[in-house]
This record gives sequence, structure tokens and C-alpha cells, in this order.
Amino acid sequence: MLHNPFGGTTSTTGLLSSDAAYSQALAKAGTDRLVVVDCYADWCGPCRAISPTVDALAKEYLDVVFVKLDVDVLGEIAAELGVTSMPTFLFFRCGKAADAGRGSHRGCLERLRYLT
Repeated sequence: MLHNPFGGTTSTTGLLSSDAAYSQALAKAGTDRLVVVDCYADWCGPCRAISPTVDALAKEYLDVVFVKLDVDVLGEIAAELGVTSMPTFLFFRCGKAADAGRGSHRGCLERLRYLT
């Protein structure tokens, strides 16, 4: 089980704790799996509100790698990725950015259906 920053544990999303963990998440997905990076902050109310939706989608899309990136812990990576608001959802395929969504509405995550 992996730590969920908003309470409990989950087997479907992982909390990135270092630059190396971020690189490993992208590498682990290889060339055929989509990676969804949920950029959040502990103090962000909208991030907390959308977290159960992200967890539900992670359980639905078992072939997609879902990870959470705390922008306060990994601020350098967040800046490199162009994260300017939270929550931001970044979609990667083959280690390269494929799409992005910002905000706490489910529509930000609906593009997942078109990328899988």
C-alpha cells in the first residue's frame, strides 16, 4: 500500500518523495503506459476535493500509472513542469508530456479517456 497524502492508503496512487522517484515513475511506465501526475499541495482545498475522484479513476484505469507530486516538497520539478496552479494534472506517454489539465473539476481528468 502507498501513502495517500489526504488520508488512508491506496494501492493505486503513489506519493512522489524525490526527484529520483519522479524519474522512476516515468521510466517504470515504459513506452506503453500512460502516467498521470497529480500536482497538489497539502494546504490546497480544491486538491483535497478532487483527490477521491483521482483515486477512483486510478482504480478504474489499472493500466495507467497515477502518482501525486507535492509542489511544496518537489517545487523544482513542479516549476520545470510549468505548474502554476493546483491541482494540475499532467499526462505523460513515453516519458513525454501528452496533455495537461488544471482545476478541481472532473473535466480536467476526462481527457484520460482519450489518452488511454
